[in-house]
Amino acid sequence: MSHDQSDSQAKAQVESQSQSSTEPTAKSLLKNQPGLVKSSSHPMFATKEPEIMTWHTLCEESVIAEDGLYAFEIPQNTYQHPIVLINKAGVLYALHDECPHRRVKISSQGYIDDENIYCGFHHWGFKLETGAHLLPTGICVAHYQVRRENGQVQVKI
Repeated sequence: MSHDQSDSQAKAQVESQSQSSTEPTAKSLLKNQPGLVKSSSHPMFATKEPEIMTWHTLCEESVIAEDGLYAFEIPQNTYQHPIVLINKAGVLYALHDECPHRRVKISSQGYIDDENIYCGFHHWGFKLETGAHLLPTGICVAHYQVRRENGQVQVKI
C-alpha cells in the first residue's frame, strides 16, 4: 500500500467517524443558541447580537433642573442598570454610573470640569459626550442617548 493510499484511507475513516459522532458540531451549537451570530466556524468566536435598545423614563425634567450629577437605576431582568445623568448648562448627558477603575459610582463623589466628568475616588476622567477615558487607554464608560419627551427625561439603553 502506498503512502498516498494510506493517507486517503485515514482521512476517509476520520470523516466517517465525525459524521457518525453524536457530539454537536459548531454549526449545531450555534443553531441552538438564540442571539448568537456566526462569525466563524467555531462557537467560541460567535458574538451576541446587540440587544434591542429602548427608551426608559428616568424622571420629570423638574427633578434635574439644576446643573449637577443625578443617579438612577433602570431595572433590566435581574440587574439594576446604574445611570448617571449629567446636566451641564441645560445640556444632558447620560453615562454608565460605574468607574471601570474600582467599580465605584461616579455619581457619588464625581465632579465635572469643562467637558469631562471625573470619578471622585481616584480622579479618573471621562469625556461627557463619549465616555472615553481622558488618557489614550482605550478604557471608557458606556454613554447613552438622552432626550426630553413630554416633560420627561429618557435614556436609551
